[in-house]
Amino acid sequence: MVELILKKDIIGLGEEGDMVKVKNGYARNFLLPHAYAVKKTAANLKVLERQKDAIAKRKEEK
Repeated sequence: MVELILKKDIIGLGEEGDMVKVKNGYARNFLLPHAYAVKKTAANLKVLERQKDAIAKRKEEK
């Protein structure tokens, strides 16, 4: 299992900004190549913290 941060809403998995655990193959073959998610690292967590306001605004607009 690998921990990822979602960059886009994925039906049945989570919404943008969510941290999820998925199987290695699903991450390696689908989520990461299509840029739907990034690996959960300290640097990516800092980026997520800075983008939380923008993510919240996009969720309100929907």
